Amino acid sequence: MFWLRPKAGLRPKAALWLFVRNLIRGCRFGSSAKVQLPVKFSAIIFDLDGTLLDSLPDIATAANEVLDQQGCPTHSLDAYRYLVGEGVVRLFTKALPPDRVTESLVADCVRRFRESYERTWNVQTRLFQGISELLTELTRRQSALAVLSNKPHTFTQKCVQHYLGSFSFQAVEGVREGMARKPDPAAAKQIALLLNRPVFEFVFVGDTAVDMQTATAAGMYAVGAAWGYREVEELQGAGARTILQQPAQLTDLLDGKIGPLRPTSSVAGLARPRQN
Repeated sequence: MFWLRPKAGLRPKAALWLFVRNLIRGCRFGSSAKVQLPVKFSAIIFDLDGTLLDSLPDIATAANEVLDQQGCPTHSLDAYRYLVGEGVVRLFTKALPPDRVTESLVADCVRRFRESYERTWNVQTRLFQGISELLTELTRRQSALAVLSNKPHTFTQKCVQHYLGSFSFQAVEGVREGMARKPDPAAAKQIALLLNRPVFEFVFVGDTAVDMQTATAAGMYAVGAAWGYREVEELQGAGARTILQQPAQLTDLLDGKIGPLRPTSSVAGLARPRQN
């Protein structure tokens, strides 16, 4: 890189000192220097639960109701941070006692969950703090926006319409027949085709390893949402290129103020849901 090369004509010791100084400056975490990103990002795909919406209480209520109906132990709200993110089938595969897991029982739980969640999906769910302001700014910039969730497609659309209806999303996709769930990159690539943009112009923002894996597999720039349900270490380990502590930092990334920087400590939960 140009900033690593010492100026011509310097003595060897001076050149070495300058080289080391510039290396330290270039690698320093939190540097205010503008980062030259490889491409200009024109589109953003967001995960839904744990990224845009704090929907965990309503999901947990519905899931625990189903487990109770089946005579199985229920789980704490905090436990659901690690049960959600991979779709409803995986949720109950993990939530049921191991000796009770069968294909038929999981299918029955999924059916019951849809009925229960139909009554609870909008009781306690809230936008995370800063999301409304972020989407307002992205809209002003005319960024292309999309949502890709492992939530059932019908509920994904309901939640986006109810909580985010004032913003224009060019694609809203949940799990539905004929489309593989994340981390399969097919849906993300399909969104790129729909928006008529190359995959490398997309930022993919999510709060789980599944989201980071999806972004990487699709050839998109993986951004971890540290305000969501999982730890920063999980996001980093799954391939996050950048970790954002607050939603507003996404515009800093787009402006080149931050780049592929990875905080080493967990800051999950810094952004709180909006209180009505």
